[in-house]
Amino acid sequence: MAEPAEQELLTAQINRISAAVGAQAAAKVAPLGLDDRMIAVLLAAQALGTPSQKQIADHARIDRTTVSKTIDRLEAGGLVNRRIDPCHRRRHRIELTPKAIRTLSRVNRLFTECDAEFLAVLTNTERRQLEHILRKLEAHQRA
Repeated sequence: MAEPAEQELLTAQINRISAAVGAQAAAKVAPLGLDDRMIAVLLAAQALGTPSQKQIADHARIDRTTVSKTIDRLEAGGLVNRRIDPCHRRRHRIELTPKAIRTLSRVNRLFTECDAEFLAVLTNTERRQLEHILRKLEAHQRA
């Protein structure tokens, strides 16, 4: 087991790298008028189909109040619709609009560019290893 100082250093490195790539991605999507929470909610809704707000919050790891406010903004921008769940009248299902689907396609292209720029220092083997490690860590966190 690593010494606490080493673990803190690794956590600090991960935070710095995450902040750097996050800033790079935010700059790329800024012209679309979306912030990171809006993108996280849209991506969660896309991944989950027609989810409830709670499902989006759980998937994106954002608190429910923030998700609700973010959905308000997305709805005002014509990117999502709230529909009452016919099986549970007090629950809303979130649907992506055609505008959201087009926007997510642009986000995907911009994030792909960001990935290419950010990971250019890695070999193909290193990139595959990094992707494997990140998937493993994310699966562990979701468990």
